[in-house]
Amino acid sequence: RGMETHKDIVRKLPSAESEHANELTDTDINMLDAWLWPPDNEASMEVSRDALSVEPSLLPESRQLLRDFPFPGLERPYLSHLEQRIARNPRDLLSHVRRLYLANALEDADAIAGALTDLFLVLGKEGIRLRQRMLILVGSRLAPEQLAFFNSHLERGLDGSEAMPATPQSRLSKRLLGTTKIVTRAETDNSAAQNPVQLARDSIANGHHDVAQAVLEGALESDPGDRQVSEALLALYSNLDLRDSFTKTYTSMLGRHLASRELWDRLARSHGPSEVKDG
Repeated sequence: RGMETHKDIVRKLPSAESEHANELTDTDINMLDAWLWPPDNEASMEVSRDALSVEPSLLPESRQLLRDFPFPGLERPYLSHLEQRIARNPRDLLSHVRRLYLANALEDADAIAGALTDLFLVLGKEGIRLRQRMLILVGSRLAPEQLAFFNSHLERGLDGSEAMPATPQSRLSKRLLGTTKIVTRAETDNSAAQNPVQLARDSIANGHHDVAQAVLEGALESDPGDRQVSEALLALYSNLDLRDSFTKTYTSMLGRHLASRELWDRLARSHGPSEVKDG
């Protein structure tokens, strides 16, 4: 028909399987927004009870926002699976939306509040239409004070440096460090949240290279898709010839969506096998 189907749209979203998962653009947000109410429903995939009962990650890929399960009892494990995907790749917008749909279907107010908090944090000031639609979807499940809080942040989004209500099921608001897209708390002398790259620069300027390394390593662990953090830490390893530290971090990021991976791969090749010593 010459038009993109909702299948085509979902394939282009920055999901955890995408090599572009570290990029969150207006186009990504708009594609997801356009797909929230597709014109036709897709038949659920048939899977065996054995496959489903082992591990939620073994479920066949579904194009549904709220997937069907062949028997009850899989909803909670799958919700936990979505939360883990978001913790590993905070920019996985599709998992954020699926998490909200499932928490809403379960009528779990705490899970909804945690999922909304994480979505608001990761979108920053962007994606207001997506925030609006998700708040419309789940608003009736929230306590009045929770609904008022999210409504007050609908236009400007959430910044992790500001005070937020307790949301035990949020996976992103408890991080120690953050970026412009996923802002979280960094404890400093004045308790203000700062960009980890700037914290590292300040530490280096004061001669505290070990502090800079710890700050950047913590930030990268929290959000491997942050290009600035990834490249700053890589530069630190290279400039100080910290081969053991580089190898440890590089190995820990295998299987994760690391920003600027090609630069890490290049440095790994230049080191060659086994000779890794921190200078």
